[in-house]
Amino acid sequence: MSRIFLAMPVAAVLSVLAAAPADAQQALLFESCAALRHYIDTRQPNEHVLLAPAVYQCHEPINPSVDGLTVDFGGSLVRVADHALRPGIVVGDLHAPPRRHSKGVRVLNVRVDGNREHQAHECWGGPCDAARNHNPYRQQRVNGITVNGCDDCAVINAEVTGARSGGVVVVSARRLLVDGLLAERSHFDGL
Repeated sequence: MSRIFLAMPVAAVLSVLAAAPADAQQALLFESCAALRHYIDTRQPNEHVLLAPAVYQCHEPINPSVDGLTVDFGGSLVRVADHALRPGIVVGDLHAPPRRHSKGVRVLNVRVDGNREHQAHECWGGPCDAARNHNPYRQQRVNGITVNGCDDCAVINAEVTGARSGGVVVVSARRLLVDGLLAERSHFDGL
């Protein structure tokens, strides 16, 4: 008789675990790139963000930089807005060269349209010349994805088209994993 009572609670616990996997999460959808950027900016270390497929028109780059953060874009398209003169995504520090190093940031399943035809300059905010561009991030190029000061990071299943500078550009990063990259029609480098 005691075996039956013991088996019933175990079966009940197993059925609950089977119904709701521990790692299951609902894909998030944001009304704008600004709302998505704010959400990413407020994440804690080692969080996993899953996005529902969407199109985000961005005037500022999405910046996953918190240690251990994983952002699965779920196939979303990040499009640099007309005349924004910004990268699409900057993984790590916004300053070039980086002022701090991030660790273990992962960007997955994303498409980036650099909107090259509507970006007049290669540097953030305008000309790359410090005398004509006083933006503190002016050394940052208008790439599709920049990995800047990020160690043990990853860009997986990314498609970058039409960046004003490079598709995926790596600055001061160590042990970067890039897997499943399609980069085309950028002004300079693919990777």
